[in-house]
Formats: sequence, C-alpha cells, structure tokens
Amino acid sequence: MVRSPYFNSQDEMIRLIDFLETAYPKFKQFQSPDILCREVFQSNNGYGPKEKETLKRLFFKTNQLVNQFLVLENLNHKKQHLQQRMLMDELRSRNNYEGAASLLTKSYNAINSAEIQEISYLYNNFLFAEVDFFLQIYSSNRGKSRQMQELLNRFRQFAIGQGLYYYSAAINREQILQTDYEYPLLPSILKFLEQHPEDLKMPFIHAWYCVVKLLQQPATGQHFYTILDILQQHQSRFSSSGLRQLFGFVLNYCSNRVLLGDLSFLQHSFKLYDQALNEGFLFVDNKLSPHHYIRIVKKALEFEKIAWTITFIEQYATKLNSSYKKEVIALSNAMVCYSQNNFSEANQKLSTLGKTEDVFYELDYKILLLKIYYSFIVKQKDNSYEEALGNLTESLRIYLLPQRRKLMAEQIRKGYTNFLSCFKKLWKCNGQKGEKITQTVQKFQKEVNQTSPLFEKAWLLKQSNTLNPDNKNKPNQFPTPNP
Repeated sequence: MVRSPYFNSQDEMIRLIDFLETAYPKFKQFQSPDILCREVFQSNNGYGPKEKETLKRLFFKTNQLVNQFLVLENLNHKKQHLQQRMLMDELRSRNNYEGAASLLTKSYNAINSAEIQEISYLYNNFLFAEVDFFLQIYSSNRGKSRQMQELLNRFRQFAIGQGLYYYSAAINREQILQTDYEYPLLPSILKFLEQHPEDLKMPFIHAWYCVVKLLQQPATGQHFYTILDILQQHQSRFSSSGLRQLFGFVLNYCSNRVLLGDLSFLQHSFKLYDQALNEGFLFVDNKLSPHHYIRIVKKALEFEKIAWTITFIEQYATKLNSSYKKEVIALSNAMVCYSQNNFSEANQKLSTLGKTEDVFYELDYKILLLKIYYSFIVKQKDNSYEEALGNLTESLRIYLLPQRRKLMAEQIRKGYTNFLSCFKKLWKCNGQKGEKITQTVQKFQKEVNQTSPLFEKAWLLKQSNTLNPDNKNKPNQFPTPNP
C-alpha cells in the first residue's frame, strides 16, 4: 500500500516503513536517531531540527496510512456487502444505473444464497432494498414503486433484529449489575411480533425474541426449550460467535435455575456444554475461557463422570486461554480427586496454588477447600482440621461482603452467603445422635429445598443423606475462627 502512487508519493515514507519493518519488534536502532535519519533521508546530516520536524510529519502520515489500511482490510474481509453498496452509490452518482442494477442483482443473489442469516444479513438486505428503491424511482420517473413496501419491510426486520439483540444484553446487565436502562420501544416490538408472527420465521429474530422473553419471564421456561429447538433446527443459520452468544444465554439460564433450586437443569447444562464442546461453539480463536473450563469440570463431576472429566482436563488443557492456566488445571484436578474421595491429594493440589484476581476462580477454590476440610473431619474423623475450617468459613464470609466485592451481582452473593448459612447448619446436624438426627436432617433438607438462591444445593443434600445416626463425636457448635 505504501508503494502505491494512489496512497503515497513520498520516497521517504517508503524508506521509513522499510526501516520500521527491519527494526520491529525491539526497535534497538532508535537508540541512535542518526541511524534513522541516514536510512530515511539517505544523508549524513544527522538528527537536526529540520530532520526532526520532517520525521514528525512522516510518522503522522504513516499513521494515517495505517488507519486507511485497517479500514480497507475491514471492508475487504468483513464488510464486502457494504463495499458493494458503496460502489452502487458511486455508479448511481455517475448516472450508470444499468451498472448499479446489475451489481444489485448479483449482490441479492449472493446474500440470499448465504447460509448464515444474522444481523449482517438483515442489514445488507435493507441496504440493497434501499438501492433497489432508488433505482425503481429513477426507472419509473418518480411514479408509484412496489419497492417502497419492500424497503419498509427490510428496515423493520433489521430494526427488530438489532433491537432485540441489544435489549437482551441490556436486560441481562440489569439483572447482573442491579442497574436500570430505558427501552420504551421494546413493548411495541414484542407486541408487534406476537400480532404479526411472520417475522418470527427468521431464526435470528425468533431466537433473540425468545432470549428477551426468557430474561423477562424466567420462571416459565417455555422459551428456553424454543431456543433449543431453534438451535437444533437452524444451527447453520448462525455464525460460531452467534451460536456462542445464544449458548451463553441458555447456559446462564440453566445456572440460574439451579441456583434457584431446580436441579433438573443440571442435566440440561451438561448436555449443552457437551454439545458446544463437540461443535466448537465455546472457542474464541481456538481458545477456551477458564470459566467455561471449570464449569464443565464441575458439571461433569456432579454426574460422577470421572473418566470423562479426566479426559476433558487433559484434552483441553492446551486450549485454555488464561494467564493463570496452571492454577485452573490444578484446581480442576483437585476437584477430580475430591470426587474420588481422595481428600489428601485434593488438599495437596490446592496447597500449591496461589491467589488470582478472578473472583469466580477464588470462590471455586475456597468452596472446594471447605468441602475437603469437612470431609477430613466428618468422614475421616480427623478433628485437627476444625480450626482451619472455622478460619476458612470466616474468610469466605468476609470475601463476600458488599464492600469487598462491589461489582458482584447480588443474586450471586446471596447464593454463596446462603450456602455458608446452610453449611453451618449441616455441621450442626453431625452433632445429633439417635432418633433425633432423622428429624434434624429432614428439617435441614426441607430448609435447603426452600432456600433460594443457593449454590451447591445438590452437595448439601447429598452430605445430609449420608449422616450417620451413631456419630457421637462431632461437636454441636461450628468451629470458631482463630482471631
């Protein structure tokens, strides 16, 4: 590009770019400005005021040229249809209506033959319908044109699709961040789609309509299953990033339903993760986020798929996209050890890990360590971990305080604080004996089932089911943290 006379006519700029290419990435040559001046200006005058000013101008123009290049790259590789629309406008401005019409026909054919039909498909259809309308106006000498209604239809579909996409993001952020947004057009869009369902025949619009309804009415679950049907029947209509976004919404919905007490969504969640893994929806640049990685491990172990989990950890370790990759893999392996009742090895793996800035990693780490300490005391009758357990629960309580975690969603915080409360009650159940423990456990399980939101509900119920009525050696009071 720098060698093209259209973009650049200065030999100095060509030499500057050549020099920068050879100097990249360490640019050691810049330690001596005289070298730069000699290479760019091909003189031995040195680095004087005149050369300094000229270099500033060259760097400024080089930066402009780079910006132009990035725009052209975007148009050529990501916005080809927009490039065609710009060409049609240029042809019309030069009164070449026949050329514009020919290009329009080819563009329509290209769009309609494309498998993926997301927001860019709706947008490009609107852009081309607009050109079609202008061409019809010219050919009919400003008479009546049937293309006006087609233009309005394309604009409506694009506006509805784009609106639903952003409204779903806004509603989701409201629920997570406890904030409020204004979207006065949303009720009208939803009402229109319910009265004119023909636009719902488009998978993109139908899917994001269901996401909005799912966020607004999470208790019904009807739209959750509709999204699954859309993804199954029209998967080819979505790009990998579009599928990843939709899968993200339904996976979060499953997590929220489990958090609110509906354990049936554990199975849905694992199946969705398994499908997304097999078909590659979860990967960005062939990398997997640590949050998905740990979630998949946890879901699989909840169904006691230990062999599957071990294979997953090994197979996808190289695809982890994380600055604390080592910690994520070690935590995952510790979870496997815990599921195999190998508490000592699980504890040993956790003891080698350092802290990270990732809140959810830290919470998973602390909860697993709490389970390990509990198992040492209750299952292996090793009371030496009581003090450590008391300190850990107090540390977790402080970690969850609003002033410590200001950006944490309140529902998430409450789910963990409710877990801590139920965990302490589970501990007290271990202090009961004889017939009384049966009544205590039943009361505890009823309370767990009625507590919402609540993390680790399945684990709490499982532990209460395994309590031994003859267990006489456990204290009634939860261990006090060491000050």
